[in-house]
Amino acid sequence: MDILREEYSASGEYKYEIRRRRDGLFQVSVEKKYTGSDGYMPEGWFQYLPIPDMRHIADTLKRAAEIGEECLRNLA
Repeated sequence: MDILREEYSASGEYKYEIRRRRDGLFQVSVEKKYTGSDGYMPEGWFQYLPIPDMRHIADTLKRAAEIGEECLRNLA
């Protein structure tokens, strides 16, 4: 599944991605920035990891974007 849309919170701490599934529905995944403070990654490096209970399915791209924006508002 290719990423159709990717948006970040104002702080850059969270983001959501929208992907189209094979069945035609849209999957919204919300992710949190991980800095690897345990020594896993070098200083200044980061990656985004999915928040397990923040995955949603929508029938349209517009609705998926609305869900993603609402998730970011709730996390900020």
